[in-house]
Amino acid sequence: MTVLGEIPAADFGPALVHEHVLVDFAGADRVSKDRYDSEDVVRQILPHLERLRRLGMNGFVECTPAYLGRDAGLLKRLASASGLQVLTNTGLYAAGQKEGRLEPYLPEFVSGLSAEELAEGWLDEWRDGIEGTGVRPGFIKIGVNPGPLRPASQKIVRAAALTSRQAGLLICCHAARAVAALECLDILEGAGVDPGRYVFVHAQQEEDLPLHEECARRGAWVEYDGVGPESADQHLKLIRFMLGRGMESRLLISQDAGWYRPGEPHGGSIRPYDYLWTEFLPRLRRAGLPQATIDHLVMHNPRSAFTLSREAGLDRLNSKRHN
Repeated sequence: MTVLGEIPAADFGPALVHEHVLVDFAGADRVSKDRYDSEDVVRQILPHLERLRRLGMNGFVECTPAYLGRDAGLLKRLASASGLQVLTNTGLYAAGQKEGRLEPYLPEFVSGLSAEELAEGWLDEWRDGIEGTGVRPGFIKIGVNPGPLRPASQKIVRAAALTSRQAGLLICCHAARAVAALECLDILEGAGVDPGRYVFVHAQQEEDLPLHEECARRGAWVEYDGVGPESADQHLKLIRFMLGRGMESRLLISQDAGWYRPGEPHGGSIRPYDYLWTEFLPRLRRAGLPQATIDHLVMHNPRSAFTLSREAGLDRLNSKRHN
């Protein structure tokens, strides 16, 4: 499900599975579309997206969650102008600490809601679109503390489980540490969610590599994002480790690039989206990875991960439309 509507799975990819257009860490009580000029965001970001499209990429997963700068209308405009298949999300971000406050990117009202009530709000976005834009989420984005999970994180994981089971959406979870990722998997499996509907985001930050393998063997996706010039050696090592253990079909890679920042002149320093395509993939080829493996990383795996469960999601949505 893209910001412009439903597409066949075969039309998605090659893809970047974890990128950002705009991120605002002002806090849930301050974040607002009034804090940036959408025209300036388009001026700064669109050339980077257009270059990506010219290079041959066509899938772009925008991972900024609600209350951190998600702007579905802006993404719809950028998708139309660039020709990219852009996905946005539903969900909430319970990670982080700011000025002594835990979960500063969760709005205050969340504390009074149950997991079921949170899930119903996310399902409303799936059924009716986000904030009146008509844009439906293509996945669920949540963030949790590094673990053991605090109550707020546990609640949003349970809400994600309920939403995924109803809508057929993939759950991408900012976890960064395996202790958090594995606890998330326990909660999801306990709620009847297929582990293949879960992505361990920022897995490159976990130093215990056998835990990467454990997550993958349980059926989860392991995502190495943040690919860039400074991290290329580390990412190559991680990819080789997982490939050596037969985990080719459980790996996702991306850059965590972009990052227009409200409050900074013209969004600050925008990190381009093209490094993975122009530099890192050629490096993988020079390191001896066959093209079939590279195709898995940038095309087949993203397509498999983000394809909706038709029985759980699209059939119910289309039935609602016809009724």
